[in-house]
Formats: sequence, structure tokens, C-alpha cells
Amino acid sequence: MSNPIRFQESNGSWRALDEEVWRGWQAMNLLHDERIAARLTKGAKWACIATLLVTAALPLYTPPYQVALRFIVAAGAVVVMLQALHAHRYAYAALFAATGMLYNPVIPAFSLAGNWQVLIIYVTLILFAVSLTWMKVAGRTLAALPDRRAR
Repeated sequence: MSNPIRFQESNGSWRALDEEVWRGWQAMNLLHDERIAARLTKGAKWACIATLLVTAALPLYTPPYQVALRFIVAAGAVVVMLQALHAHRYAYAALFAATGMLYNPVIPAFSLAGNWQVLIIYVTLILFAVSLTWMKVAGRTLAALPDRRAR
């Protein structure tokens, strides 16, 4: 930037905003945004896990609530799919896209109550639990990489 931004100090004089200070603020804001996104994604995953546990534990009582349960799981799958796309993990993204389509509340692919349907619910539950551990591993890997945008 060749055009320096000026701000007023407490004593009333003006000075140019240093480029390094500006980059530091940008890096701090980027880190803050990434932490918020990670918390929201983790919350969506835990909501899906809780929903799937209740659905698997009480399959006979879920028919009146199938649309809401499907919506929660499909929305969580979309959130995890977007996180996987952002991390360039396309296999995970495809897996969660398929999960979102499977639990689609508009056109249901299967009923949530039944013997073999509970098996699908358990597999989906394991998938979301694995995605929780994957996020921790990916976070450590991404933290070790240098920031290419700062250059």
C-alpha cells in the first residue's frame, strides 16, 4: 500500500499507520474468524451427534419428529461438508454431501424407525464422531503451516 492511513493519537497529532501493525491486525482478525467458525462447526457436529443418539435410542418415538430430526442432521452434514471443502478434503466433503442427501427432510430416503434404519443412524453417528477427531488433527496440521497470505 502506497497510500498510508492516518489516525489521531491521544495527544492530538497524526501519524501514518504502520504496514506491520496493519498486517498484525489482519492476522489477528483472521485467527478470530477461524476460531469462531471452528466453534460453530463443532457445535453443529455435537448437535447432530446428540440428535442421532436420541433417534437411535428411541426409534419408536421418533416418527412425529422425523422432519425436525432430518433437518438437524442434514444441516449439520452441510456445515461439515463446507468445512471439508474449505480444508480441501474432498472425500470427506463428498461423504457428508451424501449424508445430507440421505437425511434430506423434503424427500426422505428412509424411515427413521426400523431395525435396519437404526444401523444407518449408527453409521452416521460414527461418521460425525470421526469428523470431530478429524477437525482436531486438521487444526494441528493447519497451525503448523506458514501463512501464505501475509506475503
